[in-house]
Amino acid sequence: MTHPAENDPIDSVLASLTNKYQQKSKPATKVENLADDLLADIESQFKQKKNNTHNPPPKTSGVDNALESLTQQLQTKHIPKKEISADDFEEIKRKELEEQRKAKAEARRKEELAKAEAQKKEELAKKAQLWLKNLDPNSDEGFWFSQFAMSYESKLQAAIDYLKALEN
Repeated sequence: MTHPAENDPIDSVLASLTNKYQQKSKPATKVENLADDLLADIESQFKQKKNNTHNPPPKTSGVDNALESLTQQLQTKHIPKKEISADDFEEIKRKELEEQRKAKAEARRKEELAKAEAQKKEELAKKAQLWLKNLDPNSDEGFWFSQFAMSYESKLQAAIDYLKALEN
């Protein structure tokens, strides 16, 4: 014999359990959705932080600010070449030519000094050779000179130094 579902106590218990289960499962679904949403939010925040740590914003320091300030000052003080007047150009050209003349004159002076020094050494070497030729090795001066020349590589070099000392 079959009973209608409303009258059967087993069916009513089964229906109430089904309702309770469905009510419990619905909030669980909401909780699962909330958990998924929270996880998605946390994941997006983590990705944003990760991107921010890989590309940190440039930090400006006092040195950077000072450098930028100096750069701006130099740019305002810098005169482009197009703005140089003809008078300024002539003045610059004149100064450069004067510096070139001075450099050439200094080079000529040094060259002349070197030539004069070389000529003086050559004359002194000739004098020393003549002096050595006329030196009597058996004289007191010859004996003294032979002792003096022992510390030199050659008698000629010793004679040159000796004659230099006599001139001064």
